[in-house]
Amino acid sequence: MKKFFVLIFVLTLIVILFICGKTFVTNSDIEAEADLISLSVTSINETTNITLLPDQDEYSVTVDSDIYGVNVSIEKIEGTDVFIDGIKYDEAKCLVELSQEYDDYANYSKEVEIKLKSDIEKIYTLNIVREDLTDIYDLFETKTYTDNETGLELPYLIYVPTNYDKTKQYPVVFALHGSGQRTQSTDMILKRYKMATVWAKDSEEGVNECIVIAPHLNSTDPIVNWTSLQAYREGLAEDAFEIDEYSIAAYNMLMEVTKQYSVNKDKFYMTGLSSGGFGTYAIASVYPNTFAAIVPICGGLDPESAKHIKDIPKWIFHAKNDPSVNIDEYLYPTINSIEEVGGVYCLTIYDEDKVFYPSSHFSWSPAYNDEEMRTWLFDQSKQ
Repeated sequence: MKKFFVLIFVLTLIVILFICGKTFVTNSDIEAEADLISLSVTSINETTNITLLPDQDEYSVTVDSDIYGVNVSIEKIEGTDVFIDGIKYDEAKCLVELSQEYDDYANYSKEVEIKLKSDIEKIYTLNIVREDLTDIYDLFETKTYTDNETGLELPYLIYVPTNYDKTKQYPVVFALHGSGQRTQSTDMILKRYKMATVWAKDSEEGVNECIVIAPHLNSTDPIVNWTSLQAYREGLAEDAFEIDEYSIAAYNMLMEVTKQYSVNKDKFYMTGLSSGGFGTYAIASVYPNTFAAIVPICGGLDPESAKHIKDIPKWIFHAKNDPSVNIDEYLYPTINSIEEVGGVYCLTIYDEDKVFYPSSHFSWSPAYNDEEMRTWLFDQSKQ
């Protein structure tokens, strides 16, 4: 009987050791495999790859100031469930939305929980940090211009290099915002996108030094825009291209303000996005002798005006599946009309999965991030 109990004890001990050993191996395997877990954070502009390690719980990735959402994807371990912010990951991209609130454009970050769950549970924290451009915002001064021709009062932002030297002649970038900023505060022209700040940032770094001027069309009338775009959409205008008095006032402001500085009149550039893209075409068509080059983004040109801008170098940007400014209605008629009059242009059309959030209309984010375009622009001159 004694031998029987000894045998039972030994067998029980073997089973316990086997179970413990099995558990130990499983935990070690998970931790060892954690060395190989690859996490990707993809914004409109770039992808950052991170390797999750068993002895490091927190990670951080910085995205551009005009990014409002990123896709997070992770390489899964067999037998392990993955949860991103409480949502089970199914090997599809997981969209993480970033705040678009007014106060969240400086010192903003979002904490994302990544949980690996198997026999054990491992939690990582991913901090997505939006680039803080406060130092660049502070370089812009807000002023107001009263236009004698139209009677309009127009706020505008102006950046002048901190090392401004009146013995030098500076190129000028004239930047037109989109419809969304008409009813917002003037500083949102800087915070919402990099239409103006990207040039100032380059300039402060000694690359393409310039003066930047960004007018604010601050009308509360929902029909008013740089062109008749809104009126056309409401059935109140025959087309979307007629220049508005705000564009005329903005151009007059550009001419008056630049008299106060030492500028290179052979290197005046204009860019605009969305309705500002329409405005860019319209202003260049009415005042074709002013600009050395233009960069219209998701805009549209009156085909009848193509002859006026055919000799102006232009780099056009658009997303293939833009839901707001359809390429068949606006982009292709634009480039066809330019070709018909013998004009030249550069063209970038983003694929459907490139500009994914908040919508594929936001093609200005990768456009202004394009260093090749920015270099090209400053290479253009009327002389």
